[in-house]
Amino acid sequence: MGRNSSKKGNLKSLLKKHTQDNKKKQGLQKKQENIENLQKQKKNKITGNKNNTGEQQHNLLTVPFETPEDIVLLIGEGDFSYTRCLIESNYHTKPRNIIATSYDNSLKELNLKYPTTFKENYDFLISQGVKIMLGVDATNLVKSLKVSKRTGIAKILNVEKIDCIIFNFPHTGAGIKDMDRNVQQHQNLLENFAKSTKEVVGLFDAYINNKCTDSYSQSYMTVTNNNKTKSNNCRLAISLFKGLPYDNWQLKKIMNTNGWKTVTTFKFDWEKFKEYQHRRTNSEMSTTKKFDEREARVHLFDKFGVTTKVKEQKSAESDDE
Repeated sequence: MGRNSSKKGNLKSLLKKHTQDNKKKQGLQKKQENIENLQKQKKNKITGNKNNTGEQQHNLLTVPFETPEDIVLLIGEGDFSYTRCLIESNYHTKPRNIIATSYDNSLKELNLKYPTTFKENYDFLISQGVKIMLGVDATNLVKSLKVSKRTGIAKILNVEKIDCIIFNFPHTGAGIKDMDRNVQQHQNLLENFAKSTKEVVGLFDAYINNKCTDSYSQSYMTVTNNNKTKSNNCRLAISLFKGLPYDNWQLKKIMNTNGWKTVTTFKFDWEKFKEYQHRRTNSEMSTTKKFDEREARVHLFDKFGVTTKVKEQKSAESDDE
């Protein structure tokens, strides 16, 4: 009788252990499946892919461009630490497809403003083949890029399209204390930036259809081939801190009324950009509050009419067939 009880007890123990082992195995398999799904989602991280839910996109987005070889135009780069971070973190793997710009007019000016960081960042980017342009005004890109009747936009930038334009933490640096005036000034900055980028993308649209590099005036011509108009499907990304006064700038409203539609917004993850140093507009000093402890978001916009043009083009191609 005692032996039978012992055998039953052993069987119970073995069965319990077997059940626990199975649960553990299933748990590991589920975890592996989640990892694999996450990796698949990351491959399609830019929104616009209908297979991604809004929540997945919100969590997965780190950079606003779609592929690590996209042609990216960076505006108002300060000490260029963000551009460097994109390359060193392997978010971008083809540095020759990066155009990084600064509002400052000379290397001397940048060295004086950012004495401990600029030169090292600049030398690194040049060694990687990044195109750096100075004296570029976010509110008047065409003029400050010196696009003229002799030099088309594609020739100036040495690219045939732009996939993404990024402007991190736009600020005038004027230091206006009056809240209403401060807000108005930054709304003007954002509005003029929206118009300016729309003009640049428009020139690329015309260039793609005309294939002309030497005429600014020709860039404005509308040339179609059997009513099929191609366009530069460029996206626009603007990073802003959350809270006042930034919420009062009404970024989305301004962009939506000036040719850019909202795609999504996602967290600016400071942990993933540890080498990026957010500076004041007018000096190497950091902002009053520690920047990496402040919540910030990246707002992603698409050009109005892109989806419509693609649908029209597909429809026209179907008719031709």
